[in-house]
Amino acid sequence: MKKTIIALYGRANEGKSSTLINLYNLMGGGTTTNINDISTSLIYQANKIAFISQSDPTVEIFETFEFDLRTFLTNNCNIVFVTSRTRGKIVHVIDELANEFGYNVIWLSTLFSPHLNTTILNDLHANYLLNLSNTLIFNQKIH
Repeated sequence: MKKTIIALYGRANEGKSSTLINLYNLMGGGTTTNINDISTSLIYQANKIAFISQSDPTVEIFETFEFDLRTFLTNNCNIVFVTSRTRGKIVHVIDELANEFGYNVIWLSTLFSPHLNTTILNDLHANYLLNLSNTLIFNQKIH
């Protein structure tokens, strides 16, 4: 499979981190309820999968994000899930490191509605990401 970064992007408080943590739990990562930060990896379907989500973008958070992403790419993770705001330094570092390490990037927005239950939307999106992961892992054509 072609190694891939899947970036969930959106404005603040739109479910990026919650969705990623739900996905981590679905892939067998245990049960974590920290909805702000995650930087970890696991083995899923014999593939290394990484997860990086940081809270509000500050200089310190950016440096940690860049270090974590570089580490996971250096360690040849097959899929790396990250969260990002819609613009800024993190968007650029994702693209730059993807190019440097030869990864595809898939940019996905969150499922968000000010009037619908965000927990349900985050769960639906996590299940979609699980299906997308399986498609990538089992080399099913997505083009």
